[in-house]
Parts: sequence; structure tokens; C-alpha cells
Amino acid sequence: MIMSTMTIIITTTSMGLGVLNTRLLTL
Repeated sequence: MIMSTMTIIITTTSMGLGVLNTRLLTL
């Protein structure tokens, strides 16, 4: 249970960072 939640948090954070990186690149 804890491991699954950890992976979900990591994936969401990584996706968020990717979106921020793409936005910075577009700027």
C-alpha cells in the first residue's frame, strides 16, 4: 500500500516537473 502511494507521488511529481520544463523551453 505504502509503496504504491509512493510510486504514484513520484510519477505525479515527475510529470509536473516535465510540464514545467516544457513550458520553460517554449518560453
